[in-house]
Amino acid sequence: MFGPDKCGDSKVHLIYRHRNPVTGEYSEHHLNQPPTPPIDTLSHLYTLTIHTNNTFAIAIDGAERRSGTLLDDFAPPVNPPKEIDDPKDKKPVDWEDNEKIPDPAAKKPEDWDEDAPLMIPDEDATKPDNWLEKEPLLIADPEAQKPVDWDDEEDGDWAAPMIPNPRCAAAAGCGPWERPLKRNVDYKGQWSAPLIDNPKYKGEWTPRRIRNPKYFEDLDLYKLNKIDAVGFELWTMQAGIAFDNIYLGSSHSVAAQIADDVWKPKHDAELAITEALRPKPPPTPKPGFFDVLRMFRDRFEEIINGIYAFYAALQSHGVVTALREERTGAIGI
Repeated sequence: MFGPDKCGDSKVHLIYRHRNPVTGEYSEHHLNQPPTPPIDTLSHLYTLTIHTNNTFAIAIDGAERRSGTLLDDFAPPVNPPKEIDDPKDKKPVDWEDNEKIPDPAAKKPEDWDEDAPLMIPDEDATKPDNWLEKEPLLIADPEAQKPVDWDDEEDGDWAAPMIPNPRCAAAAGCGPWERPLKRNVDYKGQWSAPLIDNPKYKGEWTPRRIRNPKYFEDLDLYKLNKIDAVGFELWTMQAGIAFDNIYLGSSHSVAAQIADDVWKPKHDAELAITEALRPKPPPTPKPGFFDVLRMFRDRFEEIINGIYAFYAALQSHGVVTALREERTGAIGI
């Protein structure tokens, strides 16, 4: 399969199907790091070239966008590994693959309190003098009125909406006062034994390697199976998509000539139409009278600031230093 996919990741697919000469099964292999197709309304030319040295090249509109080899740039690789993990090999039940273990000799200290809370009330805190304990945070809106179309039988008993208590705005708080929480200096949390080196540690277990029963090596991947037809796999929500001028052959020069004769004139015409229909940027307005005044004002301020800087340097360091500093300022000497 070869061609653009503008859905999801937006990539140019190259999927190579290969028949395993040992098992007779077909497998699919997808190109790693495929190029991105252009996203616009123009006609584009996609070219796939496969050479007899198992290399390939993908071009879009005549410009190469991806190249590589059929042997190394597909996932999974076409040629399987010579060895594989033995699927029948199982990790022994007594295999220790934990490098560290809790120290079995460690004991929890007697003064370790696992139930001590992380936060406790601050006993040094006192209720502010302007704390209004008897005032609720919310009160019924005294200015609210029951709507004229309110039906108690259908809508239920009407109640005024609640609003923030205005008396609480100037107070430290309203409602029942509670001491703020602070971190408990005696908090230690759940005790756990420190870790030590595992004396039975054997390392990470891996299954033994065996010969791959499906192994083969095909160094002639460029020899494709017989191609009887060309089809299109489509899923789109856009109308007006068309395909034409498909070339399948062994002559790169013929393919290039077809592109120059058929695709390029159409593509150039589409570019010209697109450029002609592109909205023109609004013309830059000429500066008005007040714009000119602002320009003169800004320039005048730069000159005055330069004079002040020169005078300050002259007062502090003398003539030579003042001249040296002023060369980076707004006025010339």
